[in-house]
Amino acid sequence: MNNINNNLYGKTAIKLGSESKQIQNNLLSEIDTKEMPKQGLGKLNNLQNTDIIKNLTKIQEDTKKAELIAIKIVKQETVTTNEQNFINKRYLDMKQVANQSISECAELKEKISNCKTGEERQQVLFKGISNIKDMTKKGAISEIQARIKNSGIEEVEKFLKNIEKEVKKAELIAIKIVKGDKLTTKEENFINKKYPDIKEITDQSINDKVDLKEKLKSCKTPEEKQLVLAKAIGDVKEMAKKGVLSETEIIVKMSVIEVVKKEDEREYDKEYDNEKRLKFIINPYIYINSGLLSDKLSGIIIIVVILSVIYFLKN
Repeated sequence: MNNINNNLYGKTAIKLGSESKQIQNNLLSEIDTKEMPKQGLGKLNNLQNTDIIKNLTKIQEDTKKAELIAIKIVKQETVTTNEQNFINKRYLDMKQVANQSISECAELKEKISNCKTGEERQQVLFKGISNIKDMTKKGAISEIQARIKNSGIEEVEKFLKNIEKEVKKAELIAIKIVKGDKLTTKEENFINKKYPDIKEITDQSINDKVDLKEKLKSCKTPEEKQLVLAKAIGDVKEMAKKGVLSETEIIVKMSVIEVVKKEDEREYDKEYDNEKRLKFIINPYIYINSGLLSDKLSGIIIIVVILSVIYFLKN
């Protein structure tokens, strides 16, 4: 980052100073100031000042124009032939800064792509921004160079946002696979071509899902199942704490546990319902409200007693 000389402003100042002196010398060589009246000297000074301002304004305009062209180069925008000729012939140092910024941005994007978590990606971006600030503060680069480099950082920020958006989309597709939901052709192509690493994580998680379901089936009580699920969650948390798992792996693995848990609960409820229906067929009185049954029996007993008394009195 420090290869380019930080004398963009220095060059401008030197250039402006030499041009001003040249203008002054040219004018003075043609005029004898000793014989010139004071009024004439005043006009000469005004003329010099006007030319200096014109030259200064022209230099500032050209410098800003070159800076904007350099930023277009960094952002990979279309640069016209006239713009290319202008920056190549008159501001080659800015062109070099622009090319250097492109390389630095490519390096940052590569680092971001290799990050495991969103936090790591943000740290890479923050470091890139901090480096430019530090170099500007130390005078290693000029303010113009800093603005050119920061335009590259803006492109890295866009790249980062797009990466995070795509990763989130790939994670949602992975969860659909874990759940057993059918994917669209577009979703299949997306995860297979753009994020094969997440697809590989998902395929492995399918095996984890099968293993966990088998462990739950071998459990004899709901308490044993709770212990198995708690251990599975604990294992994921422990690996996450050690940094063994990426953010995506954590999300997918936790989704597997949640899916298996829900599927087991549904199977349990189904078995329970079937068992309840079977018992009802065998002995329906088991499921009659005990209080209601007691009331009905009491009523029957009273009726029987009354009928017995009437029968006894008649006889």
